[in-house]
Amino acid sequence: MRLRPESLAVTKLDLFFHDVPLAPATGFVYKYGQSIALVSNWHVFSGRHPLTGSPGDPRGYCPNRVEFSLSLSDTEKGSVLFRSQDAPLVAADGQSLWWQHQGYPDQDGKPRIVDIGVLELNERISDFEVIREQISTLNAHVIVNTDAAGTAISFEYGYTRVAAEVFILGYPRGLTKQGVLPVWKRGSIASEPLFAVMDNAPAMFVDAVTRDGMSGSPVLYFGNEITDVLGRSRGLSRQGGTWLVGVYAGREGVTKDENEMVLGRVWHRRLLDEIFYQRVPGGLPAVVPDPGSFREATRDL
Repeated sequence: MRLRPESLAVTKLDLFFHDVPLAPATGFVYKYGQSIALVSNWHVFSGRHPLTGSPGDPRGYCPNRVEFSLSLSDTEKGSVLFRSQDAPLVAADGQSLWWQHQGYPDQDGKPRIVDIGVLELNERISDFEVIREQISTLNAHVIVNTDAAGTAISFEYGYTRVAAEVFILGYPRGLTKQGVLPVWKRGSIASEPLFAVMDNAPAMFVDAVTRDGMSGSPVLYFGNEITDVLGRSRGLSRQGGTWLVGVYAGREGVTKDENEMVLGRVWHRRLLDEIFYQRVPGGLPAVVPDPGSFREATRDL
């Protein structure tokens, strides 16, 4: 196949308030366990700024449905079918159908939003069980620790080094002149990944010139070295493999100062995975857990 498989897992998002179009964004299809989900930012699915809570649309509209594409691959034929999908974000009773992270406390102990949103697709696509093995996805990778016999004994998240080259896949200003495929923007990790940024956010900075419409993009690393939580180097034996670093917040998901410095936030992928078992309905105020449990959950920052 002449296409990078990573391109096939990324999709332009067209957000709507009923039939009123809102600003476009980026999302990607992610596989976690038995779940396949559409991932983007909290501010994309909620329509609100994650730092202020104010609507991003000047008319005050917030999205209640999303249109996107699924890439269905036929490995035997070597072909790909791009299929348009339409999914609600809000149920008839007003309940959000997407999930968010439970949040984190800032330096003053106030609850803050993790700017990631997840819409599980298992129940949103009528023929899901028929096509699930054909859906192009980005997948979770972890460091596997083994014993002397090579048996896996534990798993942990891996992190890139500061200054590592990464790629942000998305649709700057809704650009689709190349069809459904995303644009690959080059960037570099601009802060130490094992330390929180600005308001104690469990994220890292990326130095990249991006544009509106790239909110919700996946950030990918193609190098041969990652580190564990203690900063110890762990080589990657996968040649040409992909490491999903996290979810890019875009220009709307950062502070004014960060935007002026051309810095974007990348929310750690472990936060994305946590959403799948927290299953907090989207759009609600962040819920900060007991400080002790939070320190345990974020001990790798």
